[in-house]
Amino acid sequence: MDAEPDYLRQAFREARSAPQGAALVEIPTNVLYHQGDPAEQRRGAAVYPAGALRGQADPASVDEAIALLRAAERPLIAAGDGVFWSDAAAELRAFAEATGIPVYARRAAQGAIPEDHPLAVRGAWKKAFTGRADVVLAIGFKFWSGEHFGAAPTWNEQATYIQVDATPARIGWQVPAHLALVGDAKLVLQQLIAAAAGADLTPRPSPWRDEIATVRANFTRQLDERAQRHRAHRPIHPDRLARELCAALDPDATIIIDSFTMSGWVTQWLTARFAGQVIDAGPLAPVGHGIGMAIGAQLARPGKQVVVVIGDGGLGIGGWDIETALRYRLPIHTVLWNNSSWGPSFEEMPLLKGRTDPFNMLEDLRYDQMFAVMGCHAEHVAEPDDIAPALARAFASGKASLVNVIGHKRIGHPGLGGNLLGSTTV
Repeated sequence: MDAEPDYLRQAFREARSAPQGAALVEIPTNVLYHQGDPAEQRRGAAVYPAGALRGQADPASVDEAIALLRAAERPLIAAGDGVFWSDAAAELRAFAEATGIPVYARRAAQGAIPEDHPLAVRGAWKKAFTGRADVVLAIGFKFWSGEHFGAAPTWNEQATYIQVDATPARIGWQVPAHLALVGDAKLVLQQLIAAAAGADLTPRPSPWRDEIATVRANFTRQLDERAQRHRAHRPIHPDRLARELCAALDPDATIIIDSFTMSGWVTQWLTARFAGQVIDAGPLAPVGHGIGMAIGAQLARPGKQVVVVIGDGGLGIGGWDIETALRYRLPIHTVLWNNSSWGPSFEEMPLLKGRTDPFNMLEDLRYDQMFAVMGCHAEHVAEPDDIAPALARAFASGKASLVNVIGHKRIGHPGLGGNLLGSTTV
């Protein structure tokens, strides 16, 4: 029974090593409460600094990658979770700026290149670039279902793919990678920076890069036009809530997404500025995870603004953990999209009609009153002009808060409207 510390240390190492993820240690009750002499504990499963167990890629493959990027007319960097886990945001930005290659960052890497940077490709308008790139450098990037597994038209199936990943099994799994660079994202990017300088791969005039500014400006203009249409809409339109929320956030806030409907609207308005700023549910899109994640984020970033965007379904699963935040004086802020539903209406997803029961819940539940009883700062919002003041009061309260926004019951994720900007005009 003296090996338990070894197993615990090894579990933490496994969780933090590529591919990063949860590790489970099952401890029987008779072992859990065993008391022994610490001096008799075995040595082993040493704890190392985060950067001690990293490896670089083959230098010849790095040079080949630079040659492919140099010859490309429409190169693109796709940055994923591996960039976040290896703390490689600075290297990613340095490589992009040194070469002039645009960057599309996804999942935990979103914001590694600030999304207002001239080289940043936003997820809301990525297809103009992911679908046409001729060479893609994918760094710690998983082509999961949200990326349509690398298939057209989201991605160019004729592109040449260079994959960088610390886990060999992830290379060539979902796209036929032409070149594999097995290594830690931070170290490989350092290699690429040095190799690019040696090969004189520097920014050059490029219509491909110039397109970013044009597409960004068009997208911003369409957002502003749409915001005017939805500004006074009653019941509250998710577009109005997303715009007001993103305007109220601190630049260094952490945002946890726990709502299918609001995920699309918020990410269109949000400009991520650092890796790990946006935390989502992962590739399977579950619900109910948000409050627990917010507690973890507040413990990891004490004193920083942490905001959960959640639906009433998710709140019903995990909302009671707000009591934990109150008990430990953790000022997490919950913005609830209360549309009295677990999911989209049959009008938005007709394929579900006849195959499942309606997603309806009890109408307009006063969740604010439920959590106010616990001592939570609570706000009830049913009018669009009340959103901004309610958010301001909640964020300034200094304790866990919940803003219960009564939203339109028949408007779902903007992607269900047929395009990323949403075709809903009601």
